[in-house]
Amino acid sequence: IILDLPPALNLISISGLAASNYVLIPTLADAASIAGIILINNSIREIKAAFDISVKPLGYLFVNVPCPERIMNKKAIRTLRENFAQFIFSTIVHSSIKFSEATDAGIPAVLYEKKNHNIKEYYSVVKEMIERIEKTEHVKILYAVESGSRAWGFESKDSDYDVRFIYMRKKEDYLSIMEKRDVLEYPINELLDFSGWDLK
Repeated sequence: IILDLPPALNLISISGLAASNYVLIPTLADAASIAGIILINNSIREIKAAFDISVKPLGYLFVNVPCPERIMNKKAIRTLRENFAQFIFSTIVHSSIKFSEATDAGIPAVLYEKKNHNIKEYYSVVKEMIERIEKTEHVKILYAVESGSRAWGFESKDSDYDVRFIYMRKKEDYLSIMEKRDVLEYPINELLDFSGWDLK
């Protein structure tokens, strides 16, 4: 289950964090975002302590980065990677007017302009998320597929991109008397919806 939370630490966001295993934070590549990440890290830490929440960071994803990248963007990316290396996604999603045009036209971006660089970047984000989930949760993702309105061809201009997957845990987990959750949940941005279920 994916929860798309607003960029503000209000009751909705706190409730979403309380219901989630991980949080993925999209960020711009600029000086203000560096300060923002530090603030949100501190805020999430305080919320976890105050409400006994166990949510963990899945990572930070650079989005809407100009192409070619400007000097200030490169500096911000370098600074964040130096200070939050293990949490920064290696994939950078650059800005593209073609995604907006595809939405207005009611056509999936993968069909609107098949060679658009954003398509490859979001495929890369999905691959990186799968790798991070496998490493963090100690699971093996067996199958991942596009789902939802875009997969079925009846999307609207507000439709996001849905990824669904099936995973398998280690044999020891299934034999244990301590049952683990059979759903992985991630708050994410308004464009990408990502969730999976245990094969059992």
